[in-house]
Amino acid sequence: MGPEDIEEMELAVKGGPDYEEHMEMIGTALGGATADNVIELFGGLLSEPDKATLEPLDARELFADSLRQGFVNGWRGFFDDDRAMMSDWGFQPEAITIPVSVWFGDNDLMVPPTHAQWLLRTITTSQGHHYPGEGHLSIIANHFDELASDIKEAVR
Repeated sequence: MGPEDIEEMELAVKGGPDYEEHMEMIGTALGGATADNVIELFGGLLSEPDKATLEPLDARELFADSLRQGFVNGWRGFFDDDRAMMSDWGFQPEAITIPVSVWFGDNDLMVPPTHAQWLLRTITTSQGHHYPGEGHLSIIANHFDELASDIKEAVR
């Protein structure tokens, strides 16, 4: 994981006002993302493949726009999502019996590949799509058609 995610997870475990202030600061910054600052905003969370994905101006504009839309109602949804990761989900992942696709690359600094490997071991109905050279964003950009086909198949 990148340093920003490590810091965030350490604060999440502790909880409290410092964590909420941190999440508000991040959420406010991401809500103001532009094509000019989006790479800087993500700092150590972007691997080289992810930075390459964001090299074209139109890719940065699209990514920044999606971030602004995600934060149009403020940072609390981001905070709630973070808290949900740290809370009991009300079920055990090993109880999942429907097909699950796990897409991952070895250069993902936001969700470590060890998490994908754990999901694949834990969910017996899971199928892995491992792309060693990919990061968090590059896997979507570089394998979009495959990913979309996988989603279409799952919806059927």
